[in-house]
Amino acid sequence: MSRWTINRVIERSHILKNMKKKYSPALTTAHKILRLTWAKCHMTWNNEWHKVIWSDEKKFNLDDPDGFSYYWHDLRKEEEIFSTRVQGGGSVLIWASFGWGGKSSMCFIDRRMNSNGYREVLKKHLLNIADSLG
Repeated sequence: MSRWTINRVIERSHILKNMKKKYSPALTTAHKILRLTWAKCHMTWNNEWHKVIWSDEKKFNLDDPDGFSYYWHDLRKEEEIFSTRVQGGGSVLIWASFGWGGKSSMCFIDRRMNSNGYREVLKKHLLNIADSLG
């Protein structure tokens, strides 16, 4: 029996559906409690948010579908959510930030990021625009 025959039988089934995988960070109960506590502590902030700058980085894999993975979902059960993992291969790392006053430009990072590298990115790309963002 070929793979295609099996696939055809599964596709005709009324209990399985080929679905794109949904990804989510693997949060522990402790992580969730900490996030909720942080949110409750900052619910009353108003003008304080004008001074906050958010930043993040995202790695895009160049040799991988980067999230375009599918799985057979049993329609009788809840949809599955898969943990994200960092894997090797060609990639590009992008960093950016935003605040009440606007957003930074994207920064393309050409090396592995560690704490020293992250401080360098902040020094080079955030300090000169921090006053306008937050």
